[in-house]
Amino acid sequence: MSSGLKVGNVRIVPLGFESFGVRSMATLIETPDVTVLVDPGVSIPPKRYNLPPSEEEWEALEEVRERIQRAADSADVVTISHYHYDHHTPFTDRKYEACDPETAKELYRDKLILMKHPTENINRSQAGRARALIEGLDKLSVDYEFADGKRFEFGETVLEFSPPLPHGPEGTRLGYVLGLRITHRDHVIVHASDVQGPVYGPALEWILKRNPDLVLISGPPTYLLGFRFSSDNLEKAVENLRKLASRSGQVILDHHLLRDKNYRDRLSEVYEESDNVASAAEVLGKEERLLEAYRDELSGEE
Repeated sequence: MSSGLKVGNVRIVPLGFESFGVRSMATLIETPDVTVLVDPGVSIPPKRYNLPPSEEEWEALEEVRERIQRAADSADVVTISHYHYDHHTPFTDRKYEACDPETAKELYRDKLILMKHPTENINRSQAGRARALIEGLDKLSVDYEFADGKRFEFGETVLEFSPPLPHGPEGTRLGYVLGLRITHRDHVIVHASDVQGPVYGPALEWILKRNPDLVLISGPPTYLLGFRFSSDNLEKAVENLRKLASRSGQVILDHHLLRDKNYRDRLSEVYEESDNVASAAEVLGKEERLLEAYRDELSGEE
């Protein structure tokens, strides 16, 4: 497993992101008190450009799934921000998530699961997935708690969860997610899955009030521009990211944004102003692998 990066005595290991060739924000965060596996899911879409996944995507999916499973071996706590399959592992056979019931058992067994509430501030689709996950966890007899707006202490380490935040702009039909702040002494890491920018102003405020040394955040889904993501929302995301970069330490900007070949052009103002914004691959000194974005070229069908 990659050695990751350090913030004080906290080690952060990005496990799966779009810059690694898959849909994911899976991250291992290790403090002297506790090891936390955040959003342990990975996925590739069955169709993009009306094409199936390339061989390179299948290989990346298996690599990240293996990385997540190895990370789970050392984790004490698993956190789940919401119930999309690229953010948790279900107890079902799913080809495009490289998982089955045994995969989920190995991942969650003997862990404390801190998860989003399964019936409050949730849409119908995610509520159904949450029920299925809880059924599997109950059979494993593992401990779990609904973490919305709560804090949990492990020695000198504190896990603080946000109240439910929209999965993108206010009023979205995609449901709600939980942000996570992990603090060890004076060092702060914020993991902000699927806030898409953030587009939603209060999501930005919640992050900035945590005074983060490192933020891992999903960028705006510019590949859906004009379809499910408006130019107004893009303007808000750019404005908010500029504020975030100016008031934070390192910003790992990845996930939805890197499904767009032209993502740097879309957010040129952010990248031109800020030298602390980079993808997970860049932060680790690796080459970006935007496999979904380039599926048409990998398949030879531009």
